[in-house]
Amino acid sequence: MLTLKPLLDDLASSAGTFFLGFSGGMDSTVLLDLIAKEASVELINKVHLIHIDHGLSPNAKQWSEHCITQANLRKLP
Repeated sequence: MLTLKPLLDDLASSAGTFFLGFSGGMDSTVLLDLIAKEASVELINKVHLIHIDHGLSPNAKQWSEHCITQANLRKLP
């Protein structure tokens, strides 16, 4: 079984903040869920989500709002 736990533990012991690009799509949401489930509190406190709204889609505002909602549900900035 594959797990992110060893990688997440290594990241938790590193200094600094980690920025995770979050599109709000399936792939980035699955990665976000894995991190939220597997990461230590120490690492969770270092993670910040970034969503860039290029405004290219007529749905861009809804995607931004979706990303904010998902971040809030996981208590991530």
